Formats: sequence, C-alpha cells, structure tokens
Amino acid sequence: MKRIFSITFVLLLAACSSTPVVPPEVSESVAVHPTGFEPALVTKYQKHSEHPDEETGTIKLRASYGGVKYQPRSAEVAGFEGWDVLNLPKNDEAISNWFQLELNRPAKVAVMWSEKGGWLSGWQKANDVDGQSVWVKTLGKGVHTFPSPGADNPAYTLLLAEENGQPSAAPPLPSGVAEAERPQPNQSCPSWVHDLYTVKAANGSVSEGWHPQIDPVYWCYFRHEHGADPGLVGYKAAFRYIADQNDLQSEQHEGFKGYAVRDEESGVGWYVNIHSTTSALSRTCARHHTVVLAAVDLKSGELLAELGLKGDFGSVKTTERRNDEHLLLQPEFRASCPDQNAVAGDTKAVKMVRVHNEDSIGSGGYERWRGGLVGTKGTQLGISFRGDTGMAIDIQNPITACNTFECTSSSVTGGNATRRTFRVSDLQIDYDKIRILDGADGNTDGVFYTNQYGDQLLDADAPNAVRQYIKPGTSIKLSGGYHTQDAWRGLYTKSAKTTDVELEGGLGATN
Repeated sequence: MKRIFSITFVLLLAACSSTPVVPPEVSESVAVHPTGFEPALVTKYQKHSEHPDEETGTIKLRASYGGVKYQPRSAEVAGFEGWDVLNLPKNDEAISNWFQLELNRPAKVAVMWSEKGGWLSGWQKANDVDGQSVWVKTLGKGVHTFPSPGADNPAYTLLLAEENGQPSAAPPLPSGVAEAERPQPNQSCPSWVHDLYTVKAANGSVSEGWHPQIDPVYWCYFRHEHGADPGLVGYKAAFRYIADQNDLQSEQHEGFKGYAVRDEESGVGWYVNIHSTTSALSRTCARHHTVVLAAVDLKSGELLAELGLKGDFGSVKTTERRNDEHLLLQPEFRASCPDQNAVAGDTKAVKMVRVHNEDSIGSGGYERWRGGLVGTKGTQLGISFRGDTGMAIDIQNPITACNTFECTSSSVTGGNATRRTFRVSDLQIDYDKIRILDGADGNTDGVFYTNQYGDQLLDADAPNAVRQYIKPGTSIKLSGGYHTQDAWRGLYTKSAKTTDVELEGGLGATN
C-alpha cells in the first residue's frame, strides 16, 4: 500500500500546465528531490580513462564508474569521525584529471594517502592517521578534478565534511515516516522513498515517474534505473499512463527505459520512453509495449508533441544466426504465448533475444528490438519515418536469455542491461498529418484521442482513450544513433560511447 505524505511530490505533465517549464542546462546535474530536502554533499562523480581516437589520432577521455563508492557519514578515522567517505580505486595511468567530483555546496575535503603528489602542495597538512598522511582543503560548489595515483602508487581516499569541518547531519524524514524506516546509505531504499517519485498523467491519474539510480538525499539504492531523466528536456514522464489505459496491462515498473536527446541545432528536446525490460521473460510473449514520444522547445519549455501508444515489436527471433538467418523462437513458458509464425507474417517488427543451451548457434549478441511505430506510419499520430520499423534499441548486456528455442524458462546472463543504444531513421512528427483529427471535436488545439495502439480515432470519454497532442504548426525531425556515458541523468548524444553506467553496484536482478 502506498503512503500519503504531507509533502507528496506530484508533477504535472507539461501538456496539462498553462506555464511551460524551461528545460535546464545540461550542466545542471542533480534533479530537484521530491521532498525539497538538501541533497548529500556529492552530486555526481566519474573516473576517466584514456582511449585513442581512430579518426583524429588524438587521445580522448572516456567516463566510467566502476570501483568508486560514496559512503555518507561513515568515516571512523580519528579526527574525521562521521565525515563522508569516497573510496577510489588504484590506477597506474598518469592522468591529470582522472577523477571528477561535483559538490552540491562548499565542503571541507581531506585526502588520505601514503604518498604525496605535487598536486597537494596547496593543501594543508593535518596529522597522520594509521600510517597515512592527510591533507585538507576547502573546495567550492561545483566540479573538481583529481589526478590518478600513478604507477606503483596505492589508491587514496577522499573524506568530506561541511564547509565548517563538521560532518553532514543525517537528512530529515518526511512527516509521517518513523525513524525506524530511515533509509540507510548504500542500502536498498525503503518503498516509501520510491513512492515519492510520482507524476500526474494526462487523464489526471497519479503515475510512477523517473528517479535516479541512487536517491540524492538519502543515498540509498533503488536497485533499478530508468535511463535518461526526462527533466533534461523539461518533460515529466508518467510511466504507467499508456499501460493503465490499456486495461491496466501489467508492465513491470523497472522496465520503463527513457532516452533524452537535446537537439541544440533545431532547438528541440526529445524524450522517448519504451517499456523494454530484459529481466522478465514475459517480453518474449508480449508483442506490444508502451512507447511515448515527447518533444519540447528547448528555449521556451513549451510542449511540442506528446504521443503515446502500445507499440508493435513483433515476433521473437534469435540474436545469433544459423546459416545467415535469425531463427524464429516459440516461447512455451506460458500457454498463452502467441504463435510467432503468425506474428512474423503480420509485421516486420521483431525482438531478437539471446538463446542459451543450443549448440547450433552462439549464446551472445546484443538483444535487438526493432519496431514500436509500426502501424502508425501515415495514419493517426502524425508520425513518419524511414524504413519499416521506425525505431531500434540495441541492448548490449541483457539480464536474461531464453534457455532454448522453446524458451521454457529464462537463463541469467550476468548483464545489467544498462548498455543501450537508441536509433531512429528520419523520425518526423508533423501536425499537418493530424489536422483533420484535431478538428474532429470542433477545437484546433492540437489535442485528439486514439485507442491505445494509436491507429483509431476515439472520443475523449471513450474507454481506454489515450490523449495525444501535437502543437498546431509543428513539424520536427530526429535521426541518428544515440548513446550515453552519464550514469546520473543519462543524456543521450551521438558522440558518446556506450558503456556500463551502473553506479556502486546498486542495481538488482530485475533492472
């Protein structure tokens, strides 16, 4: 059962608000917390490694997150009791800006190290502790960089306190939450923390919304992630709206994955959400999955389009080929799974899933989803695209695979499904394609209603009617392949290299 708090955080979809919310700058790396409480000292961090760029011949830095752990108020070091601890891994490379740390506010920072690099010359020497030297300095709000330890040197540790040198106080609790239910840093979040992240959907219902991997106030782990923060483009995503309009269809919350793209050249911010879990075997039976397309004017914050449907992702095939062919699977773990031969004959959309325990094919490969917009092209939603399927997701490290061609049970792969690439081919949303539909109710306000599959016009009060919106006069396009390296808010860009963005090992088996 969900609690009701006196400060419950409910966000309105931009389409339902008379005042647009101007999208934040990309550099704003922490979203506002539902409680309004001040976040922990650390906003975000990342390591850097050097990689040669084949096109330019130069060395580029690539972000990564493994081996780093932030532990608020956990220090037991003499003289620094209760300070935050940031454990860093050993690194033999000589990189001047190896570790990047962003602070929410000014902080007193201590470096514990058995060595002394030249970069510590501006730091104040404190008393040695446990055979290690300690240097202290006050750092301001914002981004700070630290060099790698260097060859043959041990790792160093950062300790952090408030600007006055006092440990950060434990964050307050919302009204109605008992102290016994206090979230513990670096542990799983209690359900009440997750329940704070809600959004008001287009029909007025309250839906689950986006949240980061780690709660920024309590620093507890949600054990799953939802991809890019829609707030990066000034949008609020109500995850369950389409599924609930589809007769309360069961779509596990963890499976909603978002892709936020800021097209600065055209001034449009895009947010695409696709229910694409890889932990639940039910995905091999389900032909249709929630798809939401939203677009926002990056300067004004005005909503340009908000379209939602149960997108067609077709039949299920193997990721690996035999005789140059992806083999059709027929899941049998559930008697109600549709005949995949019939589905394949009806659509070009397809999900390609790994299969283990079959010697005739390999057991690796990306999980590839092709579809989502099939059936909408040139019909009711004002959408057009190049090719047959409109969208594609490549998931490099899916969580589960089918055990055999019959897929009677799942097989765990060891992945966490965070390495995802999103692609579209000349995806265009055009108001001119829905002008007649918009005026069907006598209003040319860009609002119209369809069934949950987006292929039939409905009255606003019809059962399962989905509210659709395209601002009159809008014609916008998105094309290309997009990747992310940012584990915190997950902005997708064309220039990034897809990497594992799990933070602190905090994701779970149902991510």
